[in-house]
Amino acid sequence: MIRPAVAAAVLVGLAGCGGASPDRRSAPAPPDRHAVLGELRSPDARSPFVMAGGGAWHCATAGRLRLAISAEGAATLSIAGMVLASVAPTRAVVNRACERGSGGGAMTTSGARGGGLGATVVRCRAPEVVIVDFRRGDLTVRAAGGGRFLAGAAVRPDRIAVAGYWGEGCAPA
Repeated sequence: MIRPAVAAAVLVGLAGCGGASPDRRSAPAPPDRHAVLGELRSPDARSPFVMAGGGAWHCATAGRLRLAISAEGAATLSIAGMVLASVAPTRAVVNRACERGSGGGAMTTSGARGGGLGATVVRCRAPEVVIVDFRRGDLTVRAAGGGRFLAGAAVRPDRIAVAGYWGEGCAPA
């Protein structure tokens, strides 16, 4: 009879029946993730674009730029594979590399040497800095300083069709 009682006592001790003592509390496990409020992305993953508003921006170029205009009314200004600015019927954005500035003005074709209705791609030789203007929903690119017209995209929704214009040093691709 002693053997079964000893065996039962050993099994109860090994099984841990009865739980932990009431004065001993276990600390909560640390969370696997930190609580994030507001910005859900890390600063390194933020978008390279900001809302352009209706103003002008100064953007550095690599001496060449490309303006692509889609038949749907979107225009994208880029240099060497990097997008500087983009306009669509729902939004206008500019690359953070550009700085808000003054200059420009409403889309005018003053100084234009050519133009075309519909989807267009224009390539230009460009000065080191250009003024990219978003006033009135269109996109106009001028040389900084003198304000010489380089290229423009007429993409406002109230137009009959989208159009691209280009000045000296630019040509359709």
